Amino acid sequence: MLIVDDTRINLTVVSNLLKETLMHIDVVTTGTEAVDMARDNFYDIILMDQRMPEMDGTEALHLIRETVDGKSKDSPIICLTADAVIGAKEKYMAEGFSDYLTKPVDSFALEKMLMKHLPEEKIEPVLEDNDDDDEEYGPEEKKEDQDLFKRLYAAGIDSRVGMPYCQNNDELYLSMLKEYASGEPEKTELLKKKFDEENWHDYMIHVHSLKSTSKMIGAVELSDQAARLEAAAGDEDVTTIRKEHNAMLERYRKVAEAITSVIKEDGSSEESDDVIEFWPE
Repeated sequence: MLIVDDTRINLTVVSNLLKETLMHIDVVTTGTEAVDMARDNFYDIILMDQRMPEMDGTEALHLIRETVDGKSKDSPIICLTADAVIGAKEKYMAEGFSDYLTKPVDSFALEKMLMKHLPEEKIEPVLEDNDDDDEEYGPEEKKEDQDLFKRLYAAGIDSRVGMPYCQNNDELYLSMLKEYASGEPEKTELLKKKFDEENWHDYMIHVHSLKSTSKMIGAVELSDQAARLEAAAGDEDVTTIRKEHNAMLERYRKVAEAITSVIKEDGSSEESDDVIEFWPE
């Protein structure tokens, strides 16, 4: 499988949702890389982010399909997008995508998508493991987790929203939070740069990504604010952008700082390489 997304946190989460399938997973962060990988390798399925700078998912899709000798020329290509508006699925299907999956990616929806598009001979049923020792738990079931999640909630991060995107796996959720916080300086600089250049097209792409990843961790107010700025950038509503841009970045900074502070207090972030252990080989 090939997963294409310009935001590393999305790649981390989707890769981990698929970890137990034992599928070989390649990940790339640009449409150009996706076209090259699909030309040189056969994939049973490709998950393609739509909103990417330089070459978006639709452009990459068309180039993959038009590459006569491409090994994955005819593979199913699933559109990944946070566009959940009415008509979005029909629009992307009309472009030639094989199917459509909204972000943040839900594990159940992802499983259904794989079952639908993977070759039948490559799907093996898995028996449920009812061993109580391996029981998954939500944030309410362990006191130490309760305390950590309460501190995050005070900073505007609702774990009840974020945990389901990680299959209620606290280790993956904490890894996702670290990834989110560590990416804040680079993402902020990109948003400032596009704002200063008045490049509203690229600004929209980057704020769209912030909207999706903020929802994924449970930073709902920040996600909603980013959504408003995404819409404003799409309409070139410069008044709204100028009014809310700095406030959004300040909220983003505070959320990232809160994550770093809380996880340091928890003692689970001493090794920065902890994030990498979830990265596919």
